[in-house]
Amino acid sequence: MLLGRCLYYTDAISKLEEALMLNPTSNAMWSIGNANTSYAFLTPDLDEAKSYFDKAANYFQQAVDEVILELFGGFWFEAHV
Repeated sequence: MLLGRCLYYTDAISKLEEALMLNPTSNAMWSIGNANTSYAFLTPDLDEAKSYFDKAANYFQQAVDEVILELFGGFWFEAHV
C-alpha cells in the first residue's frame, strides 16, 4: 500500500516539475516543495528522505525569493547579496 502511494508522489512531483518549466510561478514551486516534503515523510530510508527534504527546502526558498522579487523588485536582493 505504501509503495503505491509513493509512486503517486513521484508521478505528481514529475508533473509539477514539468508544469514549472512551462510556467515558473511561486505557487508551483511551493507545491513541489510540499510534494517533496510529503514524499520524504513516507520514505523509510533516511538518506533518501533527506534528499527529498533538501529538494523541498530548495523549492520553498525559490518560491520565497520569487515572491520577494515580485513585491520588491531587485532592491531586496541587491541589499542582501
